[in-house]
Amino acid sequence: MPRLGAHLSIAGGLPRAVDRAEASGCQALQIFTKSAGQWRAREIPPEEIAQFKRRIRQTKIRPVVAHNSYLINVAAADPALRRKSIEALRDELDRAEMLGLDGLVMHPGSYTSGTEADGLRLIADALADVLASRPDGRTRLLLEQTAGQGTNLGHRFEHLAEIIDRLGGSRRVGVCLDTCHLLTAGYDICSEEGTARRSLRSERSWDSPG
Repeated sequence: MPRLGAHLSIAGGLPRAVDRAEASGCQALQIFTKSAGQWRAREIPPEEIAQFKRRIRQTKIRPVVAHNSYLINVAAADPALRRKSIEALRDELDRAEMLGLDGLVMHPGSYTSGTEADGLRLIADALADVLASRPDGRTRLLLEQTAGQGTNLGHRFEHLAEIIDRLGGSRRVGVCLDTCHLLTAGYDICSEEGTARRSLRSERSWDSPG
């Protein structure tokens, strides 16, 4: 059976998110480990980390994941923004590791003034760099399906497949499917017929040459 949960506030400290999850009857939990709209992040005190982990053990809530900052764009054509994004992603992954989280959810990125193909390549290269710099990490990077506005990447299964293929199918990279984003991107998951039709179409696209 699926484990049900919610994205809950960390106001008052990270352990309070676990308290809120328990009070709401959650079996799973997603949080931000910092403000999603800022580059800067406060240092998490060791005692807060220990209390957070203790509350997770006590409540048996799993999986527990974080969502990274909305400012991060590892597909950015601008080199300075891309470098800043990669360093921020590295920091977010470190924070998730410190907290013992199962995954770090991220939007793949937006190719801005570049091309879709360039954007997918830049994303894969950035993730390869981040993971190589943390060879002993256990927290997985989870690529979130996006809604497809503007130059955002990740709204097609083919985008996610290409990124994962470029990373050699790394076990440290997974997918987070946002059902609202799936619908907005044109995937009919509300009927058996629609789900079957889109699945077959995606399967053919993945298996096609090139």
